[in-house]
Amino acid sequence: RDAASLTSAAEQIATAQGENVTVRHDAEAVPLEDGQGNTLNVPAVDVAANTGLIHVNDAGLLPPTPEAGN
Repeated sequence: RDAASLTSAAEQIATAQGENVTVRHDAEAVPLEDGQGNTLNVPAVDVAANTGLIHVNDAGLLPPTPEAGN
């Protein structure tokens, strides 16, 4: 899904691993927040590159660390 199609100011979207991230849409960037409160911003989308289009982000989100014994 693209940020332009968001129907509200904040929406939960599931990742490939089944965790949710919160996607917010504002005029400056598209911030993503994981369940642990880590945030990254996507300030530029659809930037032309040699291999196609890329989205620029300022950080990375990691999946949660499994609890001991799991």
